[in-house]
Amino acid sequence: MRSLDGRWRTVVLGVLVCVVSTGSLPAQTVKVLPQVNLRRHGAPAADYSGITRIGTDRYALVSDKAPVDGYYPLRLRIDSLTGRVLSVAVEPLRPVASQPKATSGYTSRDVEGVAYMPGTGTLFISGEGDQEIREYDLEGAPTGRKLRVPPVFGKACIHPNYGFEALTYDPVRERFWTTTENVLRADGHLVSPRNPQSGLLRLQSFGRDLQPGACYAYLTDRPEAERTGRAYAFGVSALTAMLDGSLLVLEREFYVARRYWGSWVQVKIYRVRPSGGEPLTASAASVEEARRKVLPKQLVAEWKSRFNAVNTRLANYEGMCLGPCLADGRQTLVLVSDSQGGAGRAPYRLKDFLRVIIVPPVVE
Repeated sequence: MRSLDGRWRTVVLGVLVCVVSTGSLPAQTVKVLPQVNLRRHGAPAADYSGITRIGTDRYALVSDKAPVDGYYPLRLRIDSLTGRVLSVAVEPLRPVASQPKATSGYTSRDVEGVAYMPGTGTLFISGEGDQEIREYDLEGAPTGRKLRVPPVFGKACIHPNYGFEALTYDPVRERFWTTTENVLRADGHLVSPRNPQSGLLRLQSFGRDLQPGACYAYLTDRPEAERTGRAYAFGVSALTAMLDGSLLVLEREFYVARRYWGSWVQVKIYRVRPSGGEPLTASAASVEEARRKVLPKQLVAEWKSRFNAVNTRLANYEGMCLGPCLADGRQTLVLVSDSQGGAGRAPYRLKDFLRVIIVPPVVE
């Protein structure tokens, strides 16, 4: 394992202590805490699409419609006993200094996922618009480095707007993970109510040298919606690497009704273990091979939010990362939703939410 900067070393080692020292705890269930409205904490409305932890109470947020490349620094304090959010502060987009120059000629990468690499102290941000995963320093400036994405994930190989949505980094095994939101063109028709099948996705890893590593097959659930409505989105919107080597996969289905009333978002979080599965012979392995080697998955949590006359807490969760470990050894997850910049009209405007989930200690 390469040396970590002191700040992140403390975070990682603290979580590792939680993981290995709590084997005697009784069986516990997953706890999904109430949503936290970011606006009530002074955060601006945005299109938050990814989140990663970079320090004890420091996180990085990305927005898929930001005016320049970069990220929003986030300060988030979580109660060490209950997991309840104590305070939230979202800072201005970085790089602040380059905003006036960059805004006029900037073409959005449609950034969706973000992961912190402690060995270099840098962020990697995935773009659905260019199907690239580029490195940035903590001032928000590009370093010029990027992950070497296999050709099978190229922009011409994805269905429009269904490319790299998820990105995470495992600091223990020094490994990135990503996947497309929906199936690649080579793997079949876009999964939707018009094609209500399970979607075959490819979980692609990358080493600390930024070169592609093992690739595994993942099968989504079938869509629940019977029609596409005014708007529709389906697929994997986030990944989170757990410190035991497993991955949490966030499957999200977003149905927007024709008249908006009756819209809903279904969220399911599954755990898979790549180390217990069989990797594909290549990132572009055949569909037949991939379906034979699909990773088993275990449901961790699920919920459904709705939009109607009495409920306006609809939340399209697109970002997920590890939060702090609680005093009793349980692990927190932090999720962030995309409100499309606060779309709609008051009092029915969409809101940006944070949600904390508490999961039992990981026991090998």
